[in-house]
Amino acid sequence: MRTDWAGLASALADLLKINDHDRQKLVICGISAGFASVFGTPIAGALFGVEVLFLGQMLYEVLFPAFVSGMVSFQVSLLLGNTYFYNNFTVVPYADNALLLHAFILGILCGIAALIFIKLFGLVKLSLKKLDGHSYLKTFVGGVLLVLVGNYISDQYLGLGIEIMEAGLNGDTLPWSAALWKMFTTAITLETGGSGGVLTPLFVIGTAVGNAFGNFVSASNIAVYSAIGLVSTLSAAANTPIAATVMAVELFGSQVAPYAAISCVVGYIFIGHNSVYSSQVLVSRKSASIAVDMGKMLSDTGQVRIYPRKDTAFRKLLLWLRKHQ
Repeated sequence: MRTDWAGLASALADLLKINDHDRQKLVICGISAGFASVFGTPIAGALFGVEVLFLGQMLYEVLFPAFVSGMVSFQVSLLLGNTYFYNNFTVVPYADNALLLHAFILGILCGIAALIFIKLFGLVKLSLKKLDGHSYLKTFVGGVLLVLVGNYISDQYLGLGIEIMEAGLNGDTLPWSAALWKMFTTAITLETGGSGGVLTPLFVIGTAVGNAFGNFVSASNIAVYSAIGLVSTLSAAANTPIAATVMAVELFGSQVAPYAAISCVVGYIFIGHNSVYSSQVLVSRKSASIAVDMGKMLSDTGQVRIYPRKDTAFRKLLLWLRKHQ
């Protein structure tokens, strides 16, 4: 749920002076268009837009305009010369019991990784609490930590980390600690005043988790495990299992779909009612045995949220939705 995508749509709504109901649709279309154009997945982008606002409910009313926005955005990006990473796996075995079991376990691991990622933000924020009110000093401390990681660990953990993700998806073996270092540098960057999002870091983290697991089980095709880890971590952290599964098909081909689907759903369930997005409204429990307040944003239910810290556009939108439900 990138605030820049929604913010642009919200600003357009202000310019056009449209009503609140149409504003809601426009913001969702902005999310879908942004996701589709950045990652080259127009169908997953549309589904992400209608799935991410509410935990446990999809806004089917906005499905058609979201699809149009995603498709148009993707085509415009192609016309402007953007290129995307696609890797159709043609050697994935069909209905392989071992791979299904591995996908199930990987879903759990990705759920754990997503939860650690979420909690790490809170830990970093608590550790730097004494520097609240001293933004320049906090930024300096964050910069020093990032410089140390870049100099003594690897500079690939700085920035987006695309090189790590592409290496994993190409079947190269990544360091077993790659996911942890990417979590750390992302948390430091965002909690000390740096700019950026969480979706691409999530992809890098998921790729690294899948890569490490594939190497652990001595899999012959590490790239497939890396791909499943990428979408499963997105599913868990953003609570978007359908969009994540479709994204796997768009990026990696239909043969990976059954394994990606089971892993995405397991990760989604395993993380519980947690999310990287505080503005998600809890509409449906993941389990009847879990007592949690319904109809509230995750930030208001006691669940730990992290990013974005200033998601004003989404918060206003969701407060309006709660009022008019």
